[in-house]
Amino acid sequence: MKRHLAFLVSFLCSGALLAQIPSGYYASAQGLTGQPLRQALHNIIDGHSQQSYTSLWTHFQQTDKKDNGKVWDMYSDVPGGTPPYQYTFSSDQCGNYTGEGDCYNREHSWPKSWFNDQYPAYSDLFHLYPTDGYVNSKRSNYPFGEVSNPSWTSQNGSKLGQNTHPGFTGTVFEPIDAYKGDFARTYFYMSTRYYTEDSGWGSNEMVDRSTLREGAASMLMEWHLADPVSEKELERNDAVHDIQGNRNPFIDHPEYAQQIWGAPNQQPYFVSEPVTQAEQGQPYTYQVQAQDPESDPLDFIFPFGTALPTWLQLEDYGSGQARLFGTPPATVSGPVSLTLTVTDGISGNVSQPFTLEVDVATGVSSPAQASLRFDALPADERLGCHLWLDRGSEVGLALFDATGQMVWASHLGGRPAGELSWEVPTAGLAEGLYFLRVEANALVASHKVMVKH
Repeated sequence: MKRHLAFLVSFLCSGALLAQIPSGYYASAQGLTGQPLRQALHNIIDGHSQQSYTSLWTHFQQTDKKDNGKVWDMYSDVPGGTPPYQYTFSSDQCGNYTGEGDCYNREHSWPKSWFNDQYPAYSDLFHLYPTDGYVNSKRSNYPFGEVSNPSWTSQNGSKLGQNTHPGFTGTVFEPIDAYKGDFARTYFYMSTRYYTEDSGWGSNEMVDRSTLREGAASMLMEWHLADPVSEKELERNDAVHDIQGNRNPFIDHPEYAQQIWGAPNQQPYFVSEPVTQAEQGQPYTYQVQAQDPESDPLDFIFPFGTALPTWLQLEDYGSGQARLFGTPPATVSGPVSLTLTVTDGISGNVSQPFTLEVDVATGVSSPAQASLRFDALPADERLGCHLWLDRGSEVGLALFDATGQMVWASHLGGRPAGELSWEVPTAGLAEGLYFLRVEANALVASHKVMVKH
């Protein structure tokens, strides 16, 4: 939080020095917080001078011009580096395009389908930007979000893919870090300017009409704090004010965002995407990974409020790492509803619900049936294990400590049907929790082992 406060102070000072805010412009918002502040700011910036959609081509030359005279396109620009391409105003307007670098058009950063093409939002310069036509089409009307495994990446590093930020799911578009704050403050503006004037607007994973959903607000707040107000935004705010007669309060007063939407979400979140396909008789594995914004210790709980299917097991290795695994028997097929939950024990639990589709085995003989039991625990000097097989099988064993480090392994080779007994040496191990993994044909079993001395 100290880091966040430092960012806040830095761009508060720069905004006060450079922005051309009319005297008394925000007087009616003084001393307010929460929804009363949002309402007061709405009243201040409401009723702006509506522009025609065609006029935006000309207005962009005032609002989005680089020092070199080229179009300032946040979907292709590389701050501090060389952009893959640049556009000239007027002559490079779209037009047709087949790839990046062909032409620029008018991007509704808050997609126009979300407000059903209604004016004045349709031509509100505060959320309209000149961007590469092809990248704009790839972004489509997807929400903004954060992507770990992109399905597509633009030449400046903007990404399309599944959202990994907690709070909402689905396909999202992630701009580069240098412009995330710009888009966050754009969304704070739209959520405030059209507050109470959003009849007929749509809802999706990110917004409910003009209201930001909790997960989206948390993400945008993080972007807002990590990417402070830039000189580009200050100058653009003044330019749009000259054209429309209103301002973006969250550029002039960045602290307003935190006073309305609060601090970023400090809950843990899942980084990994569930593996949603399995087949009868075939080993299934989902490597689970979660993180915590405050680096608190994490625990996985599976399932949340229900019984774990007997053929599935969860190994929690600590440090936000776990493994969900098992082999679906011939008696299981079709959809299996699962919910994996992670908790830091402080800010609450976060769940990852998903449906695992178990396919019927095709052309595969039925797997070996087996059962596993252990001698009394905890294990001090040794752990006695007993495995029963209905047919011959290759058998392998491995013991892992709580961090996931293998500390002992043995391959017993091919063993006939019947009961197999063996001992795992534990005398030389440090006291603590371990996990024993047994593999025999399609059987993959794991058992927690507590070693005490």
